[in-house]
Amino acid sequence: MPKGYFLRILPGKYEESLFSKRCYFTGRARHWELESLVFFARKDEGRDSIFGLGILRDIKNIKELSEEEKINCEREGWRWKLIFGDPLLRCPFPIL
Repeated sequence: MPKGYFLRILPGKYEESLFSKRCYFTGRARHWELESLVFFARKDEGRDSIFGLGILRDIKNIKELSEEEKINCEREGWRWKLIFGDPLLRCPFPIL
């Protein structure tokens, strides 16, 4: 059975990239599983909030990436590329 995850997303360009490219790079070592539901969280005005969710469709290790992506990952300390399929939703509401 697929798991569910909360993934804290850095606001700004990383958040926009998540929705435009349908992927997110992370250094978080987790037991990622395909078809898992991932809730996207961020800090808003000092509070945690959920602002979207997606289904994890593919997971790539740094060794499987293009040279350009590898360079960016090494610079940022990332090890994984998480690729999201449908649905990929953006819907801000606070965590209670």
